Amino acid sequence: MPLFGSRRSKKSLAVGIASGQSGVAVVIMHCAKGERPRVVDCALLSSAPAELADYCRAHNLHQKPCVDSLPPERYALMPVEVQSLKPEERLDAIRWQIRELLEYPAADAVIDLINIPVFGSEDNIKNQIVAAPRAFLQERVDLCKRLDLKLQTIDIAEFSLRNLLELYQEDTRGLCFLWIRENSSLLIVTRGDIFYFSRLINTGLSQLNLPAATETEAPLSEILQQQLDTIVLEIQRSIDYCESNFRLPQIPRILVAVCGPESPLLLDYLNSYLQADVVWADFRQIFDLSLELDPPLINACLPALGAALRAGGRA
Repeated sequence: MPLFGSRRSKKSLAVGIASGQSGVAVVIMHCAKGERPRVVDCALLSSAPAELADYCRAHNLHQKPCVDSLPPERYALMPVEVQSLKPEERLDAIRWQIRELLEYPAADAVIDLINIPVFGSEDNIKNQIVAAPRAFLQERVDLCKRLDLKLQTIDIAEFSLRNLLELYQEDTRGLCFLWIRENSSLLIVTRGDIFYFSRLINTGLSQLNLPAATETEAPLSEILQQQLDTIVLEIQRSIDYCESNFRLPQIPRILVAVCGPESPLLLDYLNSYLQADVVWADFRQIFDLSLELDPPLINACLPALGAALRAGGRA
C-alpha cells in the first residue's frame, strides 16, 4: 500500500477519514465523472474504535475504498536539499539532514520526497519531505483493517486540503487557505493541483476567543489584537516566501475556514492588513451538499472531504 503516493483511483463511492483535535471525521462521498462530488454523509465521531466500527457497519462500508488523512501534529513536513544527489543516495541523505529535527530515531521514520516545480520553470525543482513514525502509520493501517475498509493510501492534511482547493478552478493564480481549528491553524498555499507551502500556526479558536457577530463593535483586547497580528504576519510571510522561492504570481484570494462560529471581525481585520481578498470558504460551491450540515461541522471535516475525493478518483 503506498503512503502519500499516487493520487488517482477509479472508484465512485469512497470514504475519507481524518483524525483531529475534535475527534475523527468520516466522510462518505459519491464521485462520478462530470458531476459535482456528492457528500453522502459527514460525521465527527470520537476516537473510540467501537464507535467508528458501529458507524461503518451502519453505513455498510464493507471494503469501500478509503484514504486516511493524518493530523498535522503527527508528521513532519520540511524542506531538504537533495536535488543534486543521485536517487539512490537521497534517502540516506534525508535521514541525516532530519535526524536532529525529529523526536524519534530517523531510522523509524517513513519518508516521502515531494518535488515542487518553481512556477514557469519545470526543470527547477524544490524538495520537501514528509516524515512520520512507522509505528503510528501501522496503527492507522490496523484501524482501517478493523473497520473493514479498503485502505488505498495514507495522506497528509496539506494534500487533502489541496484536493479541495483544486476544485476552485476560477482561482488560476493560486490560493492561500487558512484553516482555523480549536488549538492551532494550518495555512497552505496551492496553485491548481500543486501544493507549494504550509505553515502550522500555534493560534486557534481557543486562543483567539473571537467575539460573536453581535459584539463586533466592541474594542479589541490587546491579547486578541496580538493574536490577529500574528496570523496576519504568518500569512504575509508565507505568501512572500512562495513569491520569492517558487516565483508564484501574487495570490489574489485567501479562503478562511473556521471550526466554529464565523466572526466577521476576523475577516475585517485580515482584509485591513492583507492585499489579497479574504473571504469565508464556501464548500457548497464545489460539493453537492444536500445534507443539512452546519459550516463548523463541514470545516472540522475538511481533510476527510479531501481524502474521500482522492479515494473516489476525483483528486
